[in-house]
Amino acid sequence: MCLNRKVLLALGAVAASVLIFRPSALGAALPLVVLAACPLSMVFMMRSMRGAAGSATPNRPQNEDKDRSLDTEVARLRDEVGRLRVEAALRDASVGR
Repeated sequence: MCLNRKVLLALGAVAASVLIFRPSALGAALPLVVLAACPLSMVFMMRSMRGAAGSATPNRPQNEDKDRSLDTEVARLRDEVGRLRVEAALRDASVGR
């Protein structure tokens, strides 16, 4: 079952209210409460998925800034690899003598 806990609590509160204030209407209200559980849970689930998708989608400028910083980091690492290769070659040359 994929029923939202908040929906079930709210519908339980409605059923309890009907039981307290109009016990004679419980027979008519209970089937409606049970039938409302699935559609209301679906609405809450769709709303939460839309909110999650909206927050996970980055804005375009942030994405471009991230690309720029990654390009800078790649260039820095390539320079460091080149420097280390030169140092290794010099070390190998001095050891070989």
